Amino acid sequence: MAHRTAQLRKKEKGLEKMDKDSLIAFYREKSDSFSAEREGWLNELQKCQVSQEEMQKLRAEIQTRVKEVGDLQQSLTECNYKLFQERQKGLRLAQDNDDLRLEVTELTRKLHTLLSISPPSVQEITYFHPYPIAPNTHTTDPQQHHQQQQQQPGAQKVTHYPFGTTPPTCTPSGRVSPGATLQHGKGGPDGRKPRAAARGVEREREGGTIRVVYLPCDEAASLYERIETLQRQLKREQEVHVSSVEALKQERAIREEEYQLGTAAHRAEKEDYTQRAEQAERLLQTTTQDYLRIRGSHENLERRYREEVYQLQEHNAKLSRQLRDVAIKVHTKAEAAISKAEQQTQQRIRKYRAEEAKARGNFHRAEAELEEAQKKQTEETQHYHKRISLLKKRLAACMRENWFQLEGFRHECYNLKHFIKVADAFVRQQAATSPHTTAEPSYRSHSAGLDNLSYANVQEQFHDFQSRFARFTATLDHALAQRRRLQESMPSSRSPSAPPKPRADEGGQPEMRDDSMQTESLAEEGGQGGSLREGREGTGMGLEDGRNGE
Repeated sequence: MAHRTAQLRKKEKGLEKMDKDSLIAFYREKSDSFSAEREGWLNELQKCQVSQEEMQKLRAEIQTRVKEVGDLQQSLTECNYKLFQERQKGLRLAQDNDDLRLEVTELTRKLHTLLSISPPSVQEITYFHPYPIAPNTHTTDPQQHHQQQQQQPGAQKVTHYPFGTTPPTCTPSGRVSPGATLQHGKGGPDGRKPRAAARGVEREREGGTIRVVYLPCDEAASLYERIETLQRQLKREQEVHVSSVEALKQERAIREEEYQLGTAAHRAEKEDYTQRAEQAERLLQTTTQDYLRIRGSHENLERRYREEVYQLQEHNAKLSRQLRDVAIKVHTKAEAAISKAEQQTQQRIRKYRAEEAKARGNFHRAEAELEEAQKKQTEETQHYHKRISLLKKRLAACMRENWFQLEGFRHECYNLKHFIKVADAFVRQQAATSPHTTAEPSYRSHSAGLDNLSYANVQEQFHDFQSRFARFTATLDHALAQRRRLQESMPSSRSPSAPPKPRADEGGQPEMRDDSMQTESLAEEGGQGGSLREGREGTGMGLEDGRNGE
């Protein structure tokens, strides 16, 4: 604002030296500039109005979306509530199904009981009894009895005992105890009174025999089934309860998060509106003050300019005469000044054109250097990609060679372990037996190829295997270190023009895995190497123990 005031003061000082026509042209130019500026500000105001309308539309749309999200959240809550109700219904249906299943089991047991005590019953011949059979025991034909059993697979087995004897009963251990009464605790096998259970005993005086029908004891099985059913119901209820609690926790967390986000959004919107209102108020005050100041200064200038116009009209004739006198001098000076200004302008133009040509040359040279640098960088990138692919191939070959070596060492380790096991058995047997014993040692039964076995030979082979295994471990550590250095030297991001990975080798081996899987496989092989070292130390300790015993 101070800068504009200073500019207006400079213009006022310049206007004091102008004549009438110059003042009229100046005011017309100023009026046109103010009109253009007014049109520009109106256009800016129109743009702001359009942007404000779009912002209002976006805010309305955001509010609509927020409302839709709330409706969806409400519908989700209702769906969760319905889901809980359906789960409760499912639990009730499962409980009803379990109760019906138990009831069916109980009814089946009762039905079998009724069928077992209702005639006709299939009789069975008993050939072996814990006590002698009386001569008046009733018997049937075995072939006919077998056919009856095939025809009636669900019939109960009946055993005949002499009249006057007490039939045996089944104990919990499954044995038959003669002389026991046909009782099942306080009630029968079906939980009823002893009188109802005694119906299973049918006494008939046919040839001096008693026919006894044993009812199955299925109460324990039904109770076990009921326990399993109740456990399944409890497990389902616990699962439903846990899922319900988790869903409610998630919904609560979502609602709290939405509330916090909404509160933060409203707080930020309120602060934004407050700041905008304060800023608008400050701008309004500043604009009003500037407008009043400019309007007062403009009125003062107009009044003063009108007075000066009248004075200038009076001195116009005098000035015109003086102007004629100095016109020649002024014209000469003006021509000299114009020619000098034109020369200076031409010199500046030539200077600027030379600088422009120099700048263009520098620009073209920089473009050429940039293209050359890009080409060089592309060539270096391709060279690095080729080198990386070559190193990957070498690493794959090294990995395959290490894998083959590891398989060979595993096979040799297995053979050596077996050999050491046999040698250890032989050494312990030799240490346990007396030196005067002339019997043939029993180690020959372990392996047929150990006739000329000696402890020095075993120890020599073991040290040979130990040295080979140490060399293999060093080779594996070197390969891992080389792999680590390769990973560190590789670029962090792969170029789109990088060559594809090798699919398979020419020797018919399976396709190599990627870098991470190869590293994991090396780590696993290293762990197996550690187990091999432990096995080697264990076998060495076994040999030392055998040598001390010997």
